[in-house]
This record gives sequence, structure tokens and C-alpha cells, in this order.
Amino acid sequence: MFSKPESRNTRWSISDNYLRFWFRFIFPNQLLIEMSRHELLREYIEKNYEQYSGLLLEQYFREKLAQSERITDVGSYWNNKGENEIDLIALNRLDKTAIVAEVKRNSKKISIAQLEAKARAVAKDLAKYKTELKAFSIKDM
Repeated sequence: MFSKPESRNTRWSISDNYLRFWFRFIFPNQLLIEMSRHELLREYIEKNYEQYSGLLLEQYFREKLAQSERITDVGSYWNNKGENEIDLIALNRLDKTAIVAEVKRNSKKISIAQLEAKARAVAKDLAKYKTELKAFSIKDM
């Protein structure tokens, strides 16, 4: 969000969940499958699944907001150092409203105070919008 079209600060991702899972867990561990070490593959997946599913949860809420709210743009934000990451920013350029949200699997790990600090980093870009801070977790699905 807020990057210029010619910027190199763009992250690409695979939108198909099957292919995303396959490239994240199966493709890099083909040797385990060939050696019939399925229990090690399962262990690897279980160890890394929480982080992976957190990214899917962010995608879910981006899609949900895009379909249920008056949204013209939706995405995430991070600065060029990879710091100050905001999970979800949804804009309505017509109504001049914005939603800045933190997405976590566990709602107890969400800090609105930290989200406010992160939102201040993009205050210049959000200056013309009436901004609402929100928190989303699995409970909000």
C-alpha cells in the first residue's frame, strides 16, 4: 500500500491456496517424500504451520473487507527496511475512510497501542482519510 508503481518495494504472492501450501511445504521437502520420511515432513509442517496460517488469515480478512465494506483499495504496508509492518490497510477513496488493522491468530496477542504507533508511520499517507483502527483474529471469522 502507498508504493509507487515503479517502486521495487512490492511483494508478490501466490493466491491459490493449494499451490501456496505446496510451494511452502511440499516442494522444498521432496527428498523427505522420496525417502518415505513422512513423519519428518509432518513434523516440519506442524512446526511451521502457525506462521503460514497467520499469513492466510491476513489474506482472508483482506478479501472479507473487500467484499463486505465500501473498499476501493486493500493491502498491507511495510517500510523499506522491512520494519513497521501493518497487516491490513483498507481505503475508500470516495468516502475518504480508512481501516488500519492488526491480524493475529490469537486475539490476546493484539495490541491496539502498537497498532496506533504503526499507523503513525503512515500518517502522512492517511492524512486525508478518517482512520479506524481494528483488530482481527480467528474469533472474527
